[in-house]
Amino acid sequence: MTVLLLHLPAGFEEDYPLALATMAAQIKSQQIPVDALNMGRVGLDGLVKRLDQGDVGLVAMYLWSPAGNARFVVDQEAIDRANAVIAKVRAHHRPPFIAVAGPFATLTPDNVDADAVIVSDPIATFGEVAECIATGRDFSKIPGLRAQPKRADQPVRNCPLPDRDLFPVAQYHRDHLPKGRCYTSVVTSYGCSFQCTYCPAPSLFGQFNARPVEQIVDEWRRLYTLYRVDGLLVEDDLFTADRNRVMELCRSLTQKPIGITWELLNGVRPEQLDHKLLTAMSQAGCTRLALSLECANPEILEKMGRSSDLAHVHSMTLAARKLGISTTGYFMLGLPGETREDRKKTYEMATTLKLDMAHFTQASAWPGCSWKKEELVDVSASERAGYYARFYLHPGRAKRVAEVLGVGVTQIPEMVGRLKRWMTRPIEARRTAI
Repeated sequence: MTVLLLHLPAGFEEDYPLALATMAAQIKSQQIPVDALNMGRVGLDGLVKRLDQGDVGLVAMYLWSPAGNARFVVDQEAIDRANAVIAKVRAHHRPPFIAVAGPFATLTPDNVDADAVIVSDPIATFGEVAECIATGRDFSKIPGLRAQPKRADQPVRNCPLPDRDLFPVAQYHRDHLPKGRCYTSVVTSYGCSFQCTYCPAPSLFGQFNARPVEQIVDEWRRLYTLYRVDGLLVEDDLFTADRNRVMELCRSLTQKPIGITWELLNGVRPEQLDHKLLTAMSQAGCTRLALSLECANPEILEKMGRSSDLAHVHSMTLAARKLGISTTGYFMLGLPGETREDRKKTYEMATTLKLDMAHFTQASAWPGCSWKKEELVDVSASERAGYYARFYLHPGRAKRVAEVLGVGVTQIPEMVGRLKRWMTRPIEARRTAI
């Protein structure tokens, strides 16, 4: 029996399928054959051709966003795309079992028609499901599946490192990364101990759970040596949760340099930063830092469970710039109680901070967070696109963005145009799996 992992690209840019690569490593460790397809590249016809080979006994997918915009808690387009793939698998003359994991499955388990819906500890649970199918045993009562007891999250130190061969790192590159370099995604920790009103991370990944520093360094060195990776995207939910761990990692990377740079693009809480920590990160190869800033209204920030110390935000942004760390600000629009004037102030904050890049996303009522969709304001795509255009088409910022991304200034308007088309015509502009 072969396990077939399906990657369904979603969003404006194609992320590296880190979770599927980790699932692949788990299956390989169990001596079960595993293969993979990128559905954005092979389509449904390619899927059928692979199933026709007759060896696939289990198809698995890891699905991300269950949230659409403020008015729609569930992204129906993502559901339809996943269910179209599932329907094609079920229609095959030798249909394999189907397993689905990821935030989609954890937060909205009843929205996907799969034989096994994994809602907790996806790596270990999926490994057990695969083992049962390979040996002909019943898998329906496995902890971690829908309607079964939740499986306790294993220490992340025991989780296998992602397999980088089924999904070659060189085939995945995003617009916001410098051209001519080889990047890939890594995780040094899972989970978050905060309870921010807008974030489902604790519901998805539990409390903060980190890899030991020596394991992190070994993985990074291996990526550099074997795959010629020279840039890493650290995708932790809360990389700076344990300051001592970060300092230890930075010391190790500084004492024995690998020749690799790294970026924190999942959003760092500014209140967890200080000058000493930023200095250590810079010396250890950190070149870009995304800050979770959300908005410029202190009252709204406090209701969200976030720090309202905007002076500290200014201080840390300035310190990062002086250390050569480029900064990106993440902002949310349409927050509970927010007015259009609040959004204008948030945009002004983004420009006043002298950020290198900024993202203005629509606040969403994800399952697992405390917001209700009725509380949110649906901001039009044209208003959001206007903020992006004003920010990135400013001559000074466009020049800086070009330097950060390693592209020509003349390419920035085209990139902004594609982003605008993505937001205003999502159905036509998005890459789909079908």
